[in-house]
Amino acid sequence: MKCNIDLHRSTGIGGISNYIRNITSNLNQNSSHEFFGCSLWYKKINRKHYDWFSGPIHLSVIPERLVYSSPIRLPISYETLLNSPSDLNVFFTYQLPNLKFSAPVVSTIHDIILLKTECEAREITENHKKILERTINQSKYILTVSEASKQDLINYFGINHDKIFIVHNGIDQEQFRKNHSEDELNKVINKYGLPEKFILNLGRYRKHKNIERLIKAYASLPKTFRKNIKLVLSESHPEMKT
Repeated sequence: MKCNIDLHRSTGIGGISNYIRNITSNLNQNSSHEFFGCSLWYKKINRKHYDWFSGPIHLSVIPERLVYSSPIRLPISYETLLNSPSDLNVFFTYQLPNLKFSAPVVSTIHDIILLKTECEAREITENHKKILERTINQSKYILTVSEASKQDLINYFGINHDKIFIVHNGIDQEQFRKNHSEDELNKVINKYGLPEKFILNLGRYRKHKNIERLIKAYASLPKTFRKNIKLVLSESHPEMKT
């Protein structure tokens, strides 16, 4: 089987990018399956960004911005655009390019938090719902990360449970095997002004991340606890005041 693996969201530092790299870097290249890394063109694209992927890399010459923002489905197939005929196209993200597909599609919907919480502006929520509906309609199978998310998809969109498969989030094992010197640790501590003991939140400041509730929960802890263990957020926001 020839399988296209979409990598266009894999070069960032966020959760989805890590998810894509950790899964696809462990795909076994064997005689019965061939995996091809695919990415639409974007500014500063570089083949070296995909050195961790063991299979061949196919890059398009058409910008991803044009393909994803197009209000109509472009009259060209994904496989033709990437010059990569396949038996299956796998996306580890919830948004598909607005193209035709010659081979079946597997997409990934991590959760439907934006729809469940309705914490964003109505326009954002409605647009997100349209994207998910289009992805669901174009996908033969859908991956998600938990039984709870699978049940949400079934309840909200009426998807047949046989169409959804769970692939749990993983971690980059190598990140937890590094031995850092005391000098290296002190440089990080000094750079960010970190306290001796702290609770670290790595989530981006978006409404559905519920950072406000985290801050309120921390503020409700005993003063003696807060004096010894601080709360550290990895991303600031204009609405936050020191």
